[in-house]
Amino acid sequence: MYALPILQEVQTLIYNPDVIKAIGEDPAKLPTTWDEFDRWAEKAKVKGYYARNFEGGAGCCNATLYPLLWQSGGNVTDDGGGIILNNDKGVQTFEYVKKMYDNGWIPKDSISNDNQFPEFLSGKMLAVWGQGSTLATLKAQKKPYVIGPPLKKEKQASFGTVGMFVVSKTSKNNAAAVEFAKFLTNTDTAKAFNKLTGYLPVRKSAGDIYNDDQDMKEFMKYADLTIPGISHPAARGFMPKIQAEIGAMLEGKKTPKQAADAAAEALKLDAKK
Repeated sequence: MYALPILQEVQTLIYNPDVIKAIGEDPAKLPTTWDEFDRWAEKAKVKGYYARNFEGGAGCCNATLYPLLWQSGGNVTDDGGGIILNNDKGVQTFEYVKKMYDNGWIPKDSISNDNQFPEFLSGKMLAVWGQGSTLATLKAQKKPYVIGPPLKKEKQASFGTVGMFVVSKTSKNNAAAVEFAKFLTNTDTAKAFNKLTGYLPVRKSAGDIYNDDQDMKEFMKYADLTIPGISHPAARGFMPKIQAEIGAMLEGKKTPKQAADAAAEALKLDAKK
């Protein structure tokens, strides 16, 4: 295979400064840990706001469970590809999701809704999980916002995809395909593509496109904290199984440990295929 990267993404919490002030906190002093966020979450709930979005039963795990799992020190697989989702760290993460739901920090439709962004846009939510494209919408609608750092329980971490153009070994014209990939990822193309789409360039020579954009410079500060997903051949197939168990847990049909165990068993079957 031959691959060249074109983009990097950073996902993190983006806050509504008006809601922050309404709960008596300072938009210049955002939470950095789970404990700090939890205190804000409870204040938000008391004032009639949701703390954040969490489309756990339907949303992509890269933007829901996985960042929390990594922040807690857990993971879906170990270095050898074995399933460890239901170890102590994993169960603790499922317990935290259930805590957010039971406490009313996340909406009741977290079981089935795959897009709670409208709640943030309407001013009913303290924070939303977002990226560069989220900012584009907020700017277009003239909504106030402030970008927060990825949170930490045991470690500071977040999700951020890396997009690449790849030439397969089965390509019928490797040489031409490689030259095309080089063109698609050269400095000029990288600058134009990332500026248009709101991603971060991976070429140092294209890194100046956000010199005058404080928001994107803020995202770039967290680029080293991002994880591009679960490295496993069956990784995409894992997600529906995990989503189903999160949904069952939030509905009260399973405890967090039962949900984590059931998800892990389903993943093990996928991994064997």
